Amino acid sequence: MRIIIDARAAQLYAGTGLGTYVGGLTRQLGAIAAPDSVETVQAPGGSRRLSHLQFWSKVAAPPGGPRGDLYHCPHNGLGLPPDAHRCIVTIHDLIPLTHPEATSSYYRRLFSAQVPAAVARADFIIAVSHQTRQDISRLFGKTRGPVVVIHEAADRIFRPLTPATIRRQLRALGLSPGYVLYLGGFSPRKNVGTLIHAYAGLPTSLRVRHPLLIAGALERGWTDLYALARRLAPGTLFPGAIPTPLLSALYGGAAVFAYPSLYEGFGLPPLEAMACGTPVLCSDADALTEVTGDGALRFPPLEVDTLRHQLRRVLEDPVLQRELSSRGTARAAGFSWRRAAQETLGAYRHCVYGPEYTAGKGSEAGAGGGVPQPTGGVHDPGAGAGLLGACAGQRRLDQVRLRDRGALR
Repeated sequence: MRIIIDARAAQLYAGTGLGTYVGGLTRQLGAIAAPDSVETVQAPGGSRRLSHLQFWSKVAAPPGGPRGDLYHCPHNGLGLPPDAHRCIVTIHDLIPLTHPEATSSYYRRLFSAQVPAAVARADFIIAVSHQTRQDISRLFGKTRGPVVVIHEAADRIFRPLTPATIRRQLRALGLSPGYVLYLGGFSPRKNVGTLIHAYAGLPTSLRVRHPLLIAGALERGWTDLYALARRLAPGTLFPGAIPTPLLSALYGGAAVFAYPSLYEGFGLPPLEAMACGTPVLCSDADALTEVTGDGALRFPPLEVDTLRHQLRRVLEDPVLQRELSSRGTARAAGFSWRRAAQETLGAYRHCVYGPEYTAGKGSEAGAGGGVPQPTGGVHDPGAGAGLLGACAGQRRLDQVRLRDRGALR
């Protein structure tokens, strides 16, 4: 069996959830796929990381080269070659369709032009969460091939570091441990304004000891948040993009990681923070509940007072900090790229050899031959819940815009 994977995102979109997915999956597939052949389509040597619009413009054009027995398009079906005889698609989220105002018009046009056709063509669809699988079912109905959930994992670099290592690496960034951290982009659906409002209401003594640090590349959307923070919480830090080798220290130096997102297809940043042993506060959006389990404290994403209370509770309670750290690292350990690669390899074999082959191989420990069944589970309340969740998410997004516009006046 010869599998071709479009792996350009591992380099061209490094540091994003998609780049992490492609890099983590292809590394592990290379270790377990024998005797099958898994070949990757790479970006040209020396290629640099691209911006959001540059990346999607690049990968929307299918790469040249062979198609193999099965072609895997890992970025929502964008760039699926029309001449791929048999194909598998990974869907991370359907945000341009569920929350169109949270994406650029250019990306929405690309997405709408290519993704529905890719879903209709796919012999097998991987959804990275039950939330995403529900959205696929709601928006596209019955698909040609099965839709199966295969979870992502945190990159191998994310792990607990010693306090001395954290302090040393943070010095390179001009930071000291103890801040309240957000990392994860500035789209309106990330709801960072709620965190700023909540943090601004903490006692002055806590804000002095634990400054708010909003990290990430200063791209679309950050200037409004910067203005909001200057008005409500003037000590807020915006360090910009953090070099990948220092991200574990950034997470590890946080007193708490706060993630108020309204909607996620999966939600890697909270998982990365938990893997580093950092206490996590995140919203109760469906996918985040699925990912964080009992490893984090959660809050309704528009309830500023609840988030403020949870922040204060964690910052003032060392016992709770240690408990969240322990539970978070245990939860994060349950997600692994090796398992994701084994299940993905099972999906490949299902497509090429048929379900009878994978059913016979699924019980072999570590063989990577089994494929998860496309049935509901503890995290899968049904397509109706997915519809309600998406509608609630849009209402939340509208409320956030109105509130933050008022705060900036």
